[in-house]
Amino acid sequence: MTNDEIIKEIVERLKKVPEVKKIIVFGSRARGDYSEESDIDLLVIGDFEGKIVWRRYHLLLNLIDLHEKIDIDIFPLREDELIELVDSGSSFWKEVIHSGSVVYGT
Repeated sequence: MTNDEIIKEIVERLKKVPEVKKIIVFGSRARGDYSEESDIDLLVIGDFEGKIVWRRYHLLLNLIDLHEKIDIDIFPLREDELIELVDSGSSFWKEVIHSGSVVYGT
């Protein structure tokens, strides 16, 4: 599978979750400087009200069901949580927003 095919398959699976509103790929896969061993970094923004982060993470990772073949890092956040992280001055999250590629949602 190519990078685009892998990401398309992941998006197809994740968008079945009604809470998922936007998916952003970031890191080496978004920049295009990845290797076969590179992980896939995903920011998943959704209406996860009432679900603690680790439950969101496991729900989405189990749905993808590719994590045994591909190293996938998922960061499931509500939009207000992401805004709070960016507003707190986190250079990591600012870089994700600046350089990430939206693959689902607006």
